[in-house]
Amino acid sequence: MSVSQDVAVHRVTSGESHLAVERVARESYGRLVAIICRKTNDLAAAEDALASALLTALETWSQSGLPVDPEAWLIRVAQRKWLDETRHSQLRDRVLREVISPVLALLQEKSAMHSSEDPLQDDRLAMMFACAHPAIEPSMRTPLILQAVLGIDAGRIASAFLINPQTMSQRLVRVKNKLKVAKIPFELPPEHEWQDRLDDVLSAIYAAYGTAFDETMSGQSGTRALAREAIWLAHVVQKTLPQSAEAAGLYALLLFCEARRNARRGIDGQYVPLLEQSPELWDGGMLDEAEAILIAAFQQQAPGRFQWEAAIQSAHCARRHLTKEHSFVDWPAIAVLYEGLLSFAPSLGARVAQVGALLQANQIEQAKERFALIPREACRTYQPWWVVSAELAHRQGQNSQAHSDLMIAMGLTEDSAVKAFLARKAASLEF
Repeated sequence: MSVSQDVAVHRVTSGESHLAVERVARESYGRLVAIICRKTNDLAAAEDALASALLTALETWSQSGLPVDPEAWLIRVAQRKWLDETRHSQLRDRVLREVISPVLALLQEKSAMHSSEDPLQDDRLAMMFACAHPAIEPSMRTPLILQAVLGIDAGRIASAFLINPQTMSQRLVRVKNKLKVAKIPFELPPEHEWQDRLDDVLSAIYAAYGTAFDETMSGQSGTRALAREAIWLAHVVQKTLPQSAEAAGLYALLLFCEARRNARRGIDGQYVPLLEQSPELWDGGMLDEAEAILIAAFQQQAPGRFQWEAAIQSAHCARRHLTKEHSFVDWPAIAVLYEGLLSFAPSLGARVAQVGALLQANQIEQAKERFALIPREACRTYQPWWVVSAELAHRQGQNSQAHSDLMIAMGLTEDSAVKAFLARKAASLEF
């Protein structure tokens, strides 16, 4: 691509160029790194080159204007930066011959590749499976995928895994060096190896969507693109591995969650809990697709964590088929579904949520028994635990304790709308 083909569409201010760079980085980071890595086979070098190109864009776009294709511009500049680092090595001629020409050819196919119906042409898929290589420490596979493929910074990853940010950053640097030393190829492994790496890939996609969901609920902006990226990658994996019931379960789960996005906030921004959401605001087409995918997954008779979670979401969404006068949630059934989930993934969140379902089903004694089994020490900063604790206390007539628990829950969220909802809930208690 010649310089003349990369002319700017229009002049922009410094602030506008900053926003443009931010948008491209947020929406295309993983795809850009994957394209660079496809030939360099060095994740850290590819990330460094792209970071340098982004800084260059900040400095130049406000003067020269936005390029016709910002992604292509960044890829080309990143490749130049990488070449500068290797210019004095004996590999220079090989790099020019084997890397630059193929990557420029990739750029010409980039738009078609991203929208292709063939999921195997998405470079991010190859990168995800590479990051889940058996040589990588199991506990670092999901964090590595989150950063390398989805561009999530070490601080956000550390928060999700309850690890010190500096520690997480150091571990990510070490694992990237291991990728380079071990010469792990950034390409899809043989099909017989896919299943062994699939759990880590699915967990990373789920964690990415969870990060976007949590940040959206906390009032942070710029996370819609991350949610879309996670859903797209779940779809890619599901299409690539149609025989995997769990891949289908994850895709269905994300569709169920995303279909309710527009109903989670009121017109004035107030928080609307699931029970109070209007099914009319849910995306019916997305929910229909999720239901069909989930049914097909369960028919494979290979249940797993994501299928159970999707089934729970399906049960919550069932009231969309009922009238307002006869709308109800089958809480006993949801409590049983949580039992199935816990047999595969006995997480703190699932255990707390099951207690909540039992309370809603008015099965107080069972709720008390299950709640007592959850270690309190593990829940000091887990906000849902305090909300469920407050509900359990209220059901037993202990409104003073319920009020205290709700106050603690309020302190564990940064979302002003959720704080206001909990404050109203606390104010309604009589004691």
